[in-house]
Amino acid sequence: MSSRPQIRGATQEELEEIVRLNAEVFSEYQQRRKYFKLAISYDPYHRPEFNRIAIVDGKIVSNVRIVHRRMRIGSSLVLMGGIADVSTLVPYRRRGLATALLKDALNYMREHGYVVSLLFTGIAPFYRRLGWEVVLHNISISGDVLSLAKRLEDFIGSRNIPKYEIRRFEENDLKSVARVYDEDNRSRTCTIERTLEYWRLRLKGSFELGFETPEGFLVALKDDSVVAYIRSKLNEYTCSILEACSLRGFEGAYVYLLRRLLKLCIERRISSMRALLPEDHPMTWLLIELGAHLSKSRSGAMLKVVDLVSLFRALADELLARTRKSGLASQKKTLAIETDIGICSLRISESEIEVLEERAPSPDGVLKVDQRVLAQLITGFRDVRTAVGYGDAIVHPYEAIKLFDALFPPGNPYFWRFDSF
Repeated sequence: MSSRPQIRGATQEELEEIVRLNAEVFSEYQQRRKYFKLAISYDPYHRPEFNRIAIVDGKIVSNVRIVHRRMRIGSSLVLMGGIADVSTLVPYRRRGLATALLKDALNYMREHGYVVSLLFTGIAPFYRRLGWEVVLHNISISGDVLSLAKRLEDFIGSRNIPKYEIRRFEENDLKSVARVYDEDNRSRTCTIERTLEYWRLRLKGSFELGFETPEGFLVALKDDSVVAYIRSKLNEYTCSILEACSLRGFEGAYVYLLRRLLKLCIERRISSMRALLPEDHPMTWLLIELGAHLSKSRSGAMLKVVDLVSLFRALADELLARTRKSGLASQKKTLAIETDIGICSLRISESEIEVLEERAPSPDGVLKVDQRVLAQLITGFRDVRTAVGYGDAIVHPYEAIKLFDALFPPGNPYFWRFDSF
């Protein structure tokens, strides 16, 4: 009879056994096995204790990996604990080990200051029971290479678009590329903060493991400065655009980046192109203008609020900016938010938002909402009025809904493929 499982963080010496465990569990997913190497070897933040493990009779039989990141919600950066590599050996399944490890991981996050958790899954109902909820859409724009190339030439010929120098990415471009990424994503919810060390390691791993094609990493220059870039993966039949960013005012560079990429596709006899980009991205608009087709569906990206009060304190500056923009700050309101994981109140003034760990007396408005719906409101995936209209949230008095509209405006959250875990 198996002994009671021991649950704890892993040690450095146990990492190789964890890699073998993951390789055995995901043996049919060759691409997924590459991520295990990327996760440990090319992640500057990884620590052995981030692997939460279950040990039975001296053997590691189940594993969950915490991914340390700082993620944007609006323009605020919050500490996010990703969940990855949830794996249990077949003989030890249906014993609640994965659930126990997920709860252990959440406890670890609370103790170490994480305020939200993000994961990617194909079994949303399992994680929904533990408080995660879908907060992102899958956006894919696809088209025929030859058709896009022809229409792009017509597009360029009919407009007076400033020209840019286009060339392959070089190692000494990295600081400039990082600056472009930071500016373009400075207020894009769910994007990840990237330090230069993170850029270097992840890019090295992405090239070595074949997640992107070096020839498909192109930069656009104006006056010898990098102002935009595009990253892609090219295989025998398809070119996938994985990331595209530009400085403000230089969005026209996408036209020439796309032109060079399409030329490369034609040279390689690649017939189709697809782009994984935000719905409101300038290149998304360009591709649709050229006849590409956009498809949109719910993704497997799910967010959970780990610490309610700490989250709102981390978002105080962003929420204050939103209330100022709406005029709410000048009204000096107090709002209460009641969820299944706790209560907090926001005292709003022109100079600050004070976050209280309780329901304030006589608030001007109360939002009653499940933690899962709150995750969608915080990311802008869903708006307050829709949640109330479908019975997934209650605002009292109803007239206060405009106050919560100001706090949680709808948006276009996005998670770039480069940051996948």
